[in-house]
Amino acid sequence: MSAWIDVKYIRFLGVYLNLFKEKQQNLWNFRCPICGDSTSDATKCRGYIYLYNNTYLYKCQRCGDSRPFVSLLYIISPELHKQHKMEVFKENHGGKSIRAALEPLVQRGLVTLPSRSILKDRISAVETLGKPVSEMVIENRR
Repeated sequence: MSAWIDVKYIRFLGVYLNLFKEKQQNLWNFRCPICGDSTSDATKCRGYIYLYNNTYLYKCQRCGDSRPFVSLLYIISPELHKQHKMEVFKENHGGKSIRAALEPLVQRGLVTLPSRSILKDRISAVETLGKPVSEMVIENRR
């Protein structure tokens, strides 16, 4: 797994979390976004992200919520989660296209990919749907 990408996105996620701070290498502390931590003491921080067996995990000492960091990322910021997934994919596949990355699976018969002509037809159909009706009427008159 790409640990440096995870660390990068943990730091990005810190913008969304209250009282986020890096306690030491591979250990971050903040107010739990799930339970909100203490209502009487605004400085209590019981949510942690830590490294365990080469995987970053989230754990709240108050509510007991425990999950992989990527799951917490999805809950707090789905857009950051998408970017994280794409970066991990690029890192693991050396920047190859999705089609090139899936080619070994296609050769073994585990996956079938649609032909390029089918994809072009679908793309043109989607592009047509995105046009205003007035433009489509003008194109049909020509």
